[in-house]
Amino acid sequence: MNGMNPASPPSVRVLIAEDNLISRRVVAKMAELLGCAYVEVENGREAVEACEVGDYDLILMDIEMPEMDGLEAAAALRDRYAARGKKKPRIVAVTGEMVLEGEGMERYRKAGFDAWLGKPMKMEELQLILVGMCPDSGASWVNWGIAKPGTAAG
Repeated sequence: MNGMNPASPPSVRVLIAEDNLISRRVVAKMAELLGCAYVEVENGREAVEACEVGDYDLILMDIEMPEMDGLEAAAALRDRYAARGKKKPRIVAVTGEMVLEGEGMERYRKAGFDAWLGKPMKMEELQLILVGMCPDSGASWVNWGIAKPGTAAG
């Protein structure tokens, strides 16, 4: 597993599924700077396989990947976790296309995504996703120096 700081064990385990090496390394570095443990995979098939052997709090899934795209992988994960009666990790679509509420977002929700982030991803957006989707992580709005949505920065 990459991105582990031995001084303070990470409380959030992130799976990064991205076929572009540079994009994958940028997201991995952001996760590392936020104190997350992470594993990198190159496509949806590898993401599904990684979830067979590891537990993750959050999956950052590119949509357009070879072998198995993000929509197929998210649907496969949704079905596998449901069949086992296990809680599915939060899955975030990472895409360069504009996703609007309504029909576009509904396609992602049906596949098993919980949210989406646009490319290029910004550190602040990843922070908000981590805090909002991993409440048991021990992370808070304050210790990351960001304001909770709807509040003043503090």
